[in-house]
Amino acid sequence: MLEQEYDFYLADTDAGKSIHYSLRYQVYCLREKFEDPARYPKFLEQDEYDEASAHFIVRSRATGEWLGAMRLIVAPVPKLPVSRFSSFDPANLAGVSSTRVAEASRLCTLLPTRPREDFATNA
Repeated sequence: MLEQEYDFYLADTDAGKSIHYSLRYQVYCLREKFEDPARYPKFLEQDEYDEASAHFIVRSRATGEWLGAMRLIVAPVPKLPVSRFSSFDPANLAGVSSTRVAEASRLCTLLPTRPREDFATNA
């Protein structure tokens, strides 16, 4: 069903990555205000994890608009963003912590969203 409405692309060119970073800027800096737009004068939200990532973008077949982005960061567990915000028991990661794994990150869409209040009230 999704594949009938949207096209999904690996953003592995400079043009594709530019679309990806622009979508992130629009969502994370302008709409959600999670990031300071002044840090991104080129209107492209990027960070230190992008070099170790595979980037993906989504386009509407009906309108041709770029609507979504996501990245997979490939690195050992201690170098993933989740490691900065969570604590892991090394015993639970025996054999995995030094292996390259992937973390889905910066998943975003320009589609209309539900107000945050809706989630807080379980509406």
